[in-house]
Amino acid sequence: MAIINKGQVLMQGNPLKAIEKLAGRIWRKRVSREELPFYKENFNVISDKLMAGLPTIHVLADEMPAVGFYQMQPDLEDVYFSYITAKPESQLTAPEK
Repeated sequence: MAIINKGQVLMQGNPLKAIEKLAGRIWRKRVSREELPFYKENFNVISDKLMAGLPTIHVLADEMPAVGFYQMQPDLEDVYFSYITAKPESQLTAPEK
């Protein structure tokens, strides 16, 4: 599997190993639409989507980012967004082949 963004290979390797690297590092929280900009500015939000009218965010962090977050089992979508949207200081280690 490879993740390519703007012509640059960001990750290349085994999908299961990529998921394993995120184990314990994906956190979810439902927030209001008004709160969403705050979370995007202050946390490493890798994805957000509407669920029942409220944004649900996924944050990449080594520890619980704040009260109200729940740890999630990562999936390939989290792997993808961790490379595409994560802040540089928190991106995963070098690609595996």
